[in-house]
Amino acid sequence: MLLGRPDMNNTPPFDTDSTMTQSMVDDVYRRMFSDSSQSFDLYEGTASSAAGTKIIYLSTDLIVGIHKAIEYEAGEAWQVIFNSCGLRWGRKVATSFERELRVAANRRIDALTVIEYKEMVESYFSHHGWGKLSMRMDGIESHGVLVAELTDSVFRYALPNVDTCVDQLIAGMLRGIFESLAQAELDCLMIEERQAGSAPLCRFLISGPDRIRWGQSLVDEGKAYDEVYKEVLAS
Repeated sequence: MLLGRPDMNNTPPFDTDSTMTQSMVDDVYRRMFSDSSQSFDLYEGTASSAAGTKIIYLSTDLIVGIHKAIEYEAGEAWQVIFNSCGLRWGRKVATSFERELRVAANRRIDALTVIEYKEMVESYFSHHGWGKLSMRMDGIESHGVLVAELTDSVFRYALPNVDTCVDQLIAGMLRGIFESLAQAELDCLMIEERQAGSAPLCRFLISGPDRIRWGQSLVDEGKAYDEVYKEVLAS
């Protein structure tokens, strides 16, 4: 298991002896995710990756429209709906990683190191326009907690006046991607920080459901990220 309680997290699910150099890794991810690797059918109006995965483009106008429609129908439950959609999307993304990696590098997903998988997910988010994602892996082995930080979020750009954190779909995606990897139930906690003069930063803690529920209770109490993170690690 990649994420969970510390006593269940001693063995990473990847081979640690990788023969790929960093430049090779970067090139593989460009071939997997960049526009140059995609094919477009103007007659059908579709785009596909080299491995045949269908690609959907979401404009900010479409995001605004979807948000308004769901909020009108479901009120604050739009957040739950976005998260659930993200979870299903993330599971499909994890499955597509298998196909894309085979076509781009003739490699199995379980042959990647933890760092290579991290870089693959970060590259996916960047190339597909979700925002700039940066993940910290240092808390996985010792505490079973993965930290992800997202800036330049397309959802925050599209929905600047929404008071609550708008990255629920991203949270669901991260959960889905790493549940597929860990082969275990996980959950994802969002903590958004807004500072004057800078873009909002959304942090995600990904771990077992009990630990994340505890973290959510701390967020609901109004505690800041640093305090929440320390207490989640100690739980």
